[in-house]
Amino acid sequence: FFDVLVRDALAARADRGAPLHLEDALWDRVRRLDAGAQRVLELVAVSGGPIVQQAAARAADVEFATFGQHAATLRAANLVRTSGTRPADLIEPYHDRVRATIASHRTAAEVRRAHERIALGLESIGRADPEALAMHWQGAGENDKAAAYATQAAERAYKALAFDRAAQLYRQTLVMRPP
Repeated sequence: FFDVLVRDALAARADRGAPLHLEDALWDRVRRLDAGAQRVLELVAVSGGPIVQQAAARAADVEFATFGQHAATLRAANLVRTSGTRPADLIEPYHDRVRATIASHRTAAEVRRAHERIALGLESIGRADPEALAMHWQGAGENDKAAAYATQAAERAYKALAFDRAAQLYRQTLVMRPP
């Protein structure tokens, strides 16, 4: 983050005499990205945690090779980190401050649409966690789909003897889709 602030000060803010703020410097860095890399970064930020790169590529509606190029650009800019470059490897924001900066510049409608794209991307890979799908469908405003996945996640938790977690998920299901 010091690097981001120093580069920002040297590039633009020093000329304007404006105070340095990390969020402003990060947002300037994001704005300089091409549209494809910005879209990938937005989806990764909205995902709320690590996401399988193949699902993120599908959510961004790009071929995996193109997604890999965007991910490399984002890694070089210290905006994301990955566990590798394969489709099954994970991608996530470099830091929560990156996620928060992106979130602060998105409208509620843009966030809902990103959640929908992520949910569709996760469904398309066929092995996504039902709890993650429930979260993203709920974020997209699709409570019926979210409740169905939350029920699946609750059943998994119950079978794994994680009774407290199962109860939380069943409660979430009831809130989204009352009996």
